[in-house]
Amino acid sequence: MNNIRLLLALFITTSFLVSCEEEAYRDAYTGSEVIYFENSTADFFVKNNTSTVDIKVISTTKSSSDRTFEVEIDTENSTSSGDASLANNSFTIPANSYEGMITINGNFDNAVEIGTKLVLNLKSGASAVDNMSATGTSITVNVYKLCESNLAGEYVMTTLFGYHDFLPDFNPSIISVELVAVTENTYEIVGDFTGGLWGDLYAGAYGTSARSVVISDICNVISWDQTTSDQFGGNITYGDSESYYDPSTGNIIISWTCTAYGETGVSTYTPKN
Repeated sequence: MNNIRLLLALFITTSFLVSCEEEAYRDAYTGSEVIYFENSTADFFVKNNTSTVDIKVISTTKSSSDRTFEVEIDTENSTSSGDASLANNSFTIPANSYEGMITINGNFDNAVEIGTKLVLNLKSGASAVDNMSATGTSITVNVYKLCESNLAGEYVMTTLFGYHDFLPDFNPSIISVELVAVTENTYEIVGDFTGGLWGDLYAGAYGTSARSVVISDICNVISWDQTTSDQFGGNITYGDSESYYDPSTGNIIISWTCTAYGETGVSTYTPKN
């Protein structure tokens, strides 16, 4: 803990010194005005149709009045198509400031999970600057669709099996599980991912134990690591039907199969009230 605090203090102190050095350099700068992007790349996660992101532009000089500059989309090098757009084709660096912001608007309906890129170019006053952390006149904004996810909680899990060693018994199986948030869009299933097959029926017959797995919810599509072990030398992979979250009911549907001996199931997770 003390090491973490020391590193944090060092980071803050270093950042402050770098900021002060750059500010001092700008104050001492006597050349003509030059503007540039603070970074060469940025990520924009579009969560809804009101999502925005601000991109910082820096000037080498201050002015007693507002200054307006133009920016344009580099259509030749951009791959985005309707998922992100400039709020305005111009931006302002306020009076007595070195910095201005370019605002980009997101369009959730047109965004895609795999991402696109929006390349912006400064049209005026921009060039490379020596002795400063300037990155230049162009920036690549990586645009990703990111649906909000809130699946954590307790569920009743009903599993209908297509195959296991003791059919027709133990079909369907009803057990309780909990989804615990790991990150913003991933959840650990605390309980038996196989609907109680590994943790109950097979446990007595073959000495298996409940299988836990971390699932991802990307815009209501459920997936997980396909190398998840099934304890028989195989993996628990995607089943024949889709795995998804149904926002109209709050239910999660997961279709899975075990590659070693072919057990299959479709599990429906119903939120507990």
